[in-house]
Amino acid sequence: MEEVTSKEKILKDIREALTSHPIENPYPTIDLDEPVATVGNDYPDALFAENFVRRGGKLIYCENVETAVQSLHLLGMQEDWSGQIFCGEDAVAQLLDAAGLAYSRRPSDVAVKRIGCCSCLSLFAQTGSVLFDAATVGRRLYAGADLIIFFATMDQIVLDEREAFREMKEVPLRSSSTTVWTGLSKLTDIDGESRPGFGPGRVILFLIDRAEVYVRTEGAMEGGAEA
Repeated sequence: MEEVTSKEKILKDIREALTSHPIENPYPTIDLDEPVATVGNDYPDALFAENFVRRGGKLIYCENVETAVQSLHLLGMQEDWSGQIFCGEDAVAQLLDAAGLAYSRRPSDVAVKRIGCCSCLSLFAQTGSVLFDAATVGRRLYAGADLIIFFATMDQIVLDEREAFREMKEVPLRSSSTTVWTGLSKLTDIDGESRPGFGPGRVILFLIDRAEVYVRTEGAMEGGAEA
């Protein structure tokens, strides 16, 4: 006969206690389906924009894909982004190509680039948060990036996390690296001074109203992936 270990005895006692004396819900009248946060009178897009900016993000509204490409090109030239970008997605790479910004798709370059670009899975209106796949931007890059650039569409705005996760159940995840950005990280040192914490130092979101699929044309600006 096999010897019963102390751990097995403890687990057996716990199982017996749970089955013989079930714990009743002390708050049976609570409605678990009601939203935790109060919904305001603003539309979801306006609510998201307000909360996103409050969290420290910079929102650039774009009427369509062409406007997004133009804004991306101008800002990239002003801040000298070209050659400092890592991009792991085909759709985002098309936007960077059209904007004439050089970027890398080599996984080995994640550690040396200072800017990451990726698309979003959902935008949470109540908190101004961004749900995205960290694997596409590079986990190491996201941890200490100077800048993360998100691309999203208006129809990706949902009221809260629960609505987003409900929709995600219907669509298989691309990876297990789903991450939520909810503001710039800050730490307080021993002297009481605030300083940047873990994560990107800046976040910019290009929010596209009409997101028809962009098709690169011969008139695209010069630039592209690094050799």
